[in-house]
Amino acid sequence: MEKEKIKNLYLQEFKRENDPAKKCFDVDIKDISEEIISIMRKKGLTYEEAYAVLQYSYNKLKFESNFIHLEELNLKV
Repeated sequence: MEKEKIKNLYLQEFKRENDPAKKCFDVDIKDISEEIISIMRKKGLTYEEAYAVLQYSYNKLKFESNFIHLEELNLKV
């Protein structure tokens, strides 16, 4: 349960020291974040545009998470 608590706190606030990400996720959050930021910089996005991209991405993921794919449940239709 401690891992869930740390994860929820991490996702709510960004602090200078972001080590808790290493403790609660199985993927390298920092490397993936750096890749995303690098792509946005290469595209020449302003900070406002970058935040809009991140917000849109979040909204899309949130929307898609509302759907369960039958193939993921290994059910025969």
